[in-house]
Amino acid sequence: MTVEKQLLHREVRLSGSVMTAHFSHVSAEVAGLIDRLEIEEGDSVESGEVLCSLDPTVRRHELEGARAELAATKARLSESKRLLREARSLSKDKIVPQTELAAKRAKVEILRANLRRQKAETNRIHERRRPSGVSSMGAGRPRSNR
Repeated sequence: MTVEKQLLHREVRLSGSVMTAHFSHVSAEVAGLIDRLEIEEGDSVESGEVLCSLDPTVRRHELEGARAELAATKARLSESKRLLREARSLSKDKIVPQTELAAKRAKVEILRANLRRQKAETNRIHERRRPSGVSSMGAGRPRSNR
């Protein structure tokens, strides 16, 4: 009996799908409507690649609303300052009680705080408008949740 060294090939035929072991969930920092998908299911993507473009209409309306709120608060603050000046003048003649004067001062301070908050919110919305899409946080292949 002679032993020979030879290569053996074993082939197994299968049908099915190949799936990656790693999945990433995609979420956006901003709410919006998807205007255009830049990729399709199964495409290979790199980190930072734009996956979809967002419709700017929703964000534009959000910014307009924030600016309108800001303008309304500025008007309320202006009127409250005027009423405070008037109350100060009348309090010298003891026509307006000190408690009412204190309430008017507090209202002015509250409106100043609201104005600062609304300015910050308007700036945040304005800055958030700049990115117009959702980008990949890592490399991989997108798939649907079906």
